[in-house]
Amino acid sequence: MCIQTLVKATTTTTPRTDDIECLCKLLTTAGKELDSSTRDDHRRSMATCFDRLDKLRVHQDVDKRLQFLIMVRLALQAQGECTHLVSMHLS
Repeated sequence: MCIQTLVKATTTTTPRTDDIECLCKLLTTAGKELDSSTRDDHRRSMATCFDRLDKLRVHQDVDKRLQFLIMVRLALQAQGECTHLVSMHLS
């Protein structure tokens, strides 16, 4: 799954900006479907993904724009809001 690949890529000491941004955008596009999936592997992947994003949110090597993107994405996830709002505000 692409999300797992991107999550793994962000676990390096200095995560690449492109990997973080792609992960957030992929979650904006497909996150709702994966989040509401009844498959256990999808739910575990999403939980891992959001745990990793939460760590990246305060990572010192992640620029402020991406920290904000992550923060908004996590807040929307927690509230169960529509995921397309993230791309509207940060495009």
